[in-house]
Amino acid sequence: MKSQKITSRINKTVFFLVIFTAISSLQCNREKLLYQSWILEQYGPEGTLVNVTFPSSGDTPARKEIKLNLAENGKFSGNDGCNSLMGNITTEKGRKIQFSHITSTLMMCRPEVMSQSRAMMSILKNVSKYKVTDTSLLLLTDNKEMLKYRKAE
Repeated sequence: MKSQKITSRINKTVFFLVIFTAISSLQCNREKLLYQSWILEQYGPEGTLVNVTFPSSGDTPARKEIKLNLAENGKFSGNDGCNSLMGNITTEKGRKIQFSHITSTLMMCRPEVMSQSRAMMSILKNVSKYKVTDTSLLLLTDNKEMLKYRKAE
């Protein structure tokens, strides 16, 4: 009887260790998904996201995609639709993220592109959390603003 209780306790302990290891591994794998190239699709307040748009012609510096490249070494680069940008990222457990030391080039683009660029940069500077899957990345602020990306191919 005593050996059955000991065996039962050992089995429970092993079970919880296996579950804990699986959850920890899943979190690590999820964080690794973060470090790749992303293309911005929408931005703005949570309930009223705005689709990314570009003028059809006449704006040489404007990019066709707003890209964000995140690297495991704590650096990021990309563009805001008009200017190139770069800086540092720090992540913590619990899907916390912060962008810092953000710098960009100072090109001028059409007013609608500049407006979109300013909105995106304002949100990026205040991002505090992220949600990532195999194909999408959401960057969120405490004020419920977000940047919604899809995986670059």
